[in-house]
Amino acid sequence: MEVRNLYNQEENIDEKETIFLWKQQCRWDSPSTLLFPLAHAIGKFICRNEFGNIKRCRGPKCILWVLDISQNHTRYRCCIAIYGNRAKAAAYRERKNIE
Repeated sequence: MEVRNLYNQEENIDEKETIFLWKQQCRWDSPSTLLFPLAHAIGKFICRNEFGNIKRCRGPKCILWVLDISQNHTRYRCCIAIYGNRAKAAAYRERKNIE
């Protein structure tokens, strides 16, 4: 049995103006088929060996880890939108309390 059949997906290559696009369409026939994309992603991550880019989020009380794929590898928060806004709001409240 092929892995592709186990993975239960259809792979299509579309040609648009001599540019090829790779598409994967998964069929979720059973709950166990949900594990194949996850296992595939974990396998790709391990094979790339990018463990130096894994960092712990510096957010207060955050327990998440971050895979830093930024160009200069300076990401340090799991969600900049949340933590950036919280930091700005806290700084604003502190300035208002001082005045």
